[in-house]
Amino acid sequence: ELKIMHSLSPTSSIYIQLPVLRPSSGMLDPFLRHYHKALGLPNGGREYRPDNSFAYQYKGVSGGWDSQPRWELGNIQAQWRYTWSKQENLQIASALAVKLPTGSVSRGWSNGGTDVALSIITAWQKYKWASHFEVWWIHPLKRQDLGSPIGDYIRSNLSIGYQASYPFKATWIGQIQGGTSPYQTTNPALNQSPWLISGGVQFKASSDNRWQLSFIENITQASTQDFAINLELKIPI
Repeated sequence: ELKIMHSLSPTSSIYIQLPVLRPSSGMLDPFLRHYHKALGLPNGGREYRPDNSFAYQYKGVSGGWDSQPRWELGNIQAQWRYTWSKQENLQIASALAVKLPTGSVSRGWSNGGTDVALSIITAWQKYKWASHFEVWWIHPLKRQDLGSPIGDYIRSNLSIGYQASYPFKATWIGQIQGGTSPYQTTNPALNQSPWLISGGVQFKASSDNRWQLSFIENITQASTQDFAINLELKIPI
């Protein structure tokens, strides 16, 4: 996923997000089965599939999704952000975003319609602590998917970071993210609100590049991925 941010002025900036997707069968199913058993967590239906296999299928009133592992483009997103309050420890901004339906409809990466969204964003920092909060209202312009209605929905995330010096210099980050579902179907997995929690660490390289490694776990078993590892590189230009 390539994210590009460009400052237009001290208070205004634009963001472009270009996701590239490639599903694979993975390699962590045996680990996750023991991990969930040790913590007393549900196994997400993994017991009904062979380990490290990839497949999904969904049939609606008009069409469906089928899995085909291959490289392809996801939905391109563009965002304009304006900071309208900037104090010593607190910043407040609003944002306007649009999602273009460049992802595959037949494989479930896109509903084939454009979405628009509005957001309120706050960032707070004091001493070694920092937090970031976003809440988005998303309005799909296409109001149906696979014969089922799609409604407006909410997405939000809250991150808290701490700059530590021991056992090494790094910023430790915790995050919770989720919201409501746009779907109104007979499938509980689609209707359920998606929520995730994650924890990670960010390092600053000598070139001012920043590396971030995070581990993501689902809270709602039916509507989110089971477990994820995210590696991110931030390069100032």
